[in-house]
Amino acid sequence: MNEYEQVIWDLIEPLVDAHNIQVKQQKSLDDNEILIYVYGDTKSLGKLIGHQGTNAKALYKMASLKAKLNDHHLTIKYEKY
Repeated sequence: MNEYEQVIWDLIEPLVDAHNIQVKQQKSLDDNEILIYVYGDTKSLGKLIGHQGTNAKALYKMASLKAKLNDHHLTIKYEKY
């Protein structure tokens, strides 16, 4: 796991069953963009996103601090498998 994947993982691990979640960084066309995909089942992603996206917004704010220190833009996408 790279540093951005690890930051996201450390934030979501206490919230959901870790066996149902995968965090992967994908390549982006923009060199300053960090693209993180969070894969999981419907129940786990529902907990991560939260009511009206409150948990997802909080995760983004916490994780984007790391990216902003390196002058990058963080994008987190949630996908079910």
